[in-house]
Amino acid sequence: MDRTPPGGASPGGRWWRDVIAARVVLLLVAMAVVLIGPAGPWTWPAIGVVAAWVAVTGVVAWRAASGDGTRRAIGVPVAFIDVLVILAGVATTGGTESDMRWLLLAVPATWAAIATPSFVLLAGSAAVGYAVVAATDLGAEGALETAVRFLVLYAGATVFARLAAKGHARADAMRLTLERSRAEHAEELAARERLHHERLTARLHDGPLQLVSSAYQDIEEHRAGEEIDFALVSDTLQRSIAAMRDMTRDLYASVLDDAGLAAALGHAAAQVQQQGGPPVTVEVGVSSSGAHDGLLVAATHELLTNVRKHAHATHASVVVSRGPDGTIVLAVRDDGVGMTPEDRADAIARGHIGLDATGRRVASAGGRVRYDDGEPGTTVVVLVPEAPDAQGAPA
Repeated sequence: MDRTPPGGASPGGRWWRDVIAARVVLLLVAMAVVLIGPAGPWTWPAIGVVAAWVAVTGVVAWRAASGDGTRRAIGVPVAFIDVLVILAGVATTGGTESDMRWLLLAVPATWAAIATPSFVLLAGSAAVGYAVVAATDLGAEGALETAVRFLVLYAGATVFARLAAKGHARADAMRLTLERSRAEHAEELAARERLHHERLTARLHDGPLQLVSSAYQDIEEHRAGEEIDFALVSDTLQRSIAAMRDMTRDLYASVLDDAGLAAALGHAAAQVQQQGGPPVTVEVGVSSSGAHDGLLVAATHELLTNVRKHAHATHASVVVSRGPDGTIVLAVRDDGVGMTPEDRADAIARGHIGLDATGRRVASAGGRVRYDDGEPGTTVVVLVPEAPDAQGAPA
């Protein structure tokens, strides 16, 4: 059932809750009138009529909001009947000076955000109705002054209620726009991620997977007694490893493009943790992102992989900052067993070329790698100068 009232009231089911809230406000104001002012012979009957009307329309609104098929009976006509009921109470309980006139102040406050298209007519009818009631006893002393003061107060309440309703409507519109923008952005990112994963899957099938399958077939042939060229098998596996490294860098580049340096480093840390590495904290300083982001992500992945395999650490951290001279500093720390220069040289000699490759790549960007061996663990610091196209940018 469409619950948006004619003319564009509050969106959807919220409109019904607003209507019920309007009923509650009217009832509370009616009770306040009784408690504040002296009760005349018609005050309690008039309040009873108002309370009965509020209760009936509130129940109808609640039943309609519950979705039980009740036909919508709350809307602008009900607002006008509110006014008529209150004016009848004013006329029968003292006219111009009736305490029930204060109920009229609840009309703009409760209906400004609900009966939006007819608000001016609704508020005007209440003012005109009170003026008509007041006209019947203007001969009484002070009646004219009382009527004028009340109408001025009523006008102020009407203007305030209208401005508040417009502000609320603008806030709702901004919220809906923001939610829609977030949803569209999330859908766009999801679509880009699916496309990127499809491309990576195709590359994996046509590249590294084919190379590994070829090497596996050669090994199986050797087990069957055939002579094979192990140098060729080794070369095939090396090419497979290189292709998979390229794919890993491309995956991080995708995250980097979509979400930035901190997200890409977090992705690299999460992957290492999922593979059995220690918990990793990531911290990226202000203005640390720049032209070397891809290098920082690749170096971080290589260093954290080394921590996972060899450090036996219980925790690691990744911190990226910008020095006073614009140098980008990446520090990867762990609390593991440590790694001496001899350990690094021995690793390279045994074919573990990851650290050496990282050092060469950093050097090609004009930077350097420093190893700080501590107790416990090791800190690897990567320093790269500010990119030429970033010089002069605000730090």
